[in-house]
Amino acid sequence: MGFGAGLFGFAFVSNRSDFRNLDNISQKLSAIHILTYQVNSIFSYFVHVTTFLNRTDLPIRNENNQAQLNNTLKVLGEANNVLIKTLLSSNTHDGESFADSTIIAFLKNDICNYIEPLYKRSCLTATQGSQLGLLGLNSKFLQKANFWTGSFYANPTVANGLAAFTAFTSAATSDIIVIEAAYDFLTEYLMKSFEKEVEVQKKACLMLFLGMLAFAVISTGILQFSTIKRFGVIDKMIRRVLRIVPYEIVVENKVFGYYLIQEFKHEVEGLKLQR
Repeated sequence: MGFGAGLFGFAFVSNRSDFRNLDNISQKLSAIHILTYQVNSIFSYFVHVTTFLNRTDLPIRNENNQAQLNNTLKVLGEANNVLIKTLLSSNTHDGESFADSTIIAFLKNDICNYIEPLYKRSCLTATQGSQLGLLGLNSKFLQKANFWTGSFYANPTVANGLAAFTAFTSAATSDIIVIEAAYDFLTEYLMKSFEKEVEVQKKACLMLFLGMLAFAVISTGILQFSTIKRFGVIDKMIRRVLRIVPYEIVVENKVFGYYLIQEFKHEVEGLKLQR
């Protein structure tokens, strides 16, 4: 019983740990998805605001277009804190913190070694010759976005908006291409980690299932053997008692005699009770 309880407890703790690891990866993927969406949207939001700044009948996602652009800038301004919190601070495995060296290098050092070769030239331009990691590139891009947005807000005319948008896209296109590629890499990397974690969990659950099945089979066998052995001992004890009971007592005591006939049919076939 103690072993079974221990096995069940181990299974419970192990599964909680595995599910916590999977949930951790899921949260990272969700955070990256949100950041990717905002990066993909900023150019379109910017041109929408510069073109329809005072058109309240043309909102973005049912919100005032300027408020939506400002919200995107706010999310991008918090991007590095989100990445650090979700990709580094929350890296836990079996209750212990650890740091993924690949993600650390990707965030703080050179990202050009990790993204697709197709974006190599843009990456070298955006990271100033591989001098920036994703955190540095995010900060660089945010400075450009805030600068050109502020430039338009200072003189919110269509002409100035077009000039600001043209300058912004010219200065930040390489940044956006590389940031999107970087988030694609992180998504793929985390998905592989997710798949590995699932495989580990599947193997662990299989081993636990086999262990509990073996425990159930062995316990059943032991219980059956113990029960049969106990009944065998009881049967032998009854037979020993019967051997020393005088025949006259058995014959004269009808209740006792009927009990013996019921329980030991073949062994007492010749037994005749007195009427």
